[in-house]
Amino acid sequence: MGAVIEATVNQKGHAIDGVAEVHSPFGQKDTYHFIGNIDGNRVTAAHHEGHRFAGSVTPNGQVVGTLRTRGGHEFSVSASRR
Repeated sequence: MGAVIEATVNQKGHAIDGVAEVHSPFGQKDTYHFIGNIDGNRVTAAHHEGHRFAGSVTPNGQVVGTLRTRGGHEFSVSASRR
């Protein structure tokens, strides 16, 4: 959909939390705070409004998975460190 997502993730043990900023191609920015868990290479995270991410960490350090919105839309996500 042309959006760019920038996220800051903090990890303490298996727990993660962070902030994701979604920048639309039209200049709008939405901010989402999330919490989650890392178990081995599996990553899960959720926003209090019902948006959920499930994925894994690849051997080269990328996070790949699926973001499901509370409305049922699904998006493939691939993220890497800057």
